[in-house]
Amino acid sequence: MAEFDRSEGGFAQILVLAALAVLASILTVSISTARLGSRQMSALDTRVFADAQLGSGLALLLEALRDPANDLETRALAAPVTIEISGRATELSLVGEGGKIDLLRADPALLERFATNAGLPRDDIARLLAELAAHRALGDDIGALDAVRLALAEAIGLPAVDESFTRFGNDGIDPTFATDTVLRAIPDLGSAEAAQVIAASALERGQYAALSRHFASGSRRFMLIARLSEKPGRRFERRLPIELTSSGGVIELDRPR
Repeated sequence: MAEFDRSEGGFAQILVLAALAVLASILTVSISTARLGSRQMSALDTRVFADAQLGSGLALLLEALRDPANDLETRALAAPVTIEISGRATELSLVGEGGKIDLLRADPALLERFATNAGLPRDDIARLLAELAAHRALGDDIGALDAVRLALAEAIGLPAVDESFTRFGNDGIDPTFATDTVLRAIPDLGSAEAAQVIAASALERGQYAALSRHFASGSRRFMLIARLSEKPGRRFERRLPIELTSSGGVIELDRPR
């Protein structure tokens, strides 16, 4: 895990890394030009420069997190923000991972109710829970996430799966960031109570933390997301999971993907 502080040195490090990423991208394209055909070269060119642009978008979010006067991260947390980078529109988002179901930590009853609400047959749910138990025993969070994506993709769609599950969550669910689908899956939360939390604003949800033993407010874990749409049906994306420290620093929980 890498930690960036809020000093000028930390910011300079981010800018240097972003600049090196762009230079490396240009060099890679130049070297590959002689080796690939025009169609392959065009695809590589698009991919490499998209990665550089998305990396710049993540750097802008990191910069905003270290600068109290910069409200980009606040706006990106409320809704996706579209900004222009190198003349191309890039969408930036900040998502609270604490509101998702952590596949290695969550109560199996929570996973079972979510799958039941999604409409999975009982036998499929039993197989999924058994597979997740095996991945948990190995500490295999990537395998667990892949298993859930495979089991639920047809029922609710991959975007909904990614909005509901995480590898970087907490022992409990932070109601401030939880989606309606996750809130309805809380085992000890009645339908009326779930509706009450869903109807509340993000700022008000913390007061309902005592309604469920599965709730845990105050999560500091987030996912930085940069997206770039080249044309209809073709989108590039990079994600960076982070944790905010009590002193205002930023810890990267994994490398950008």
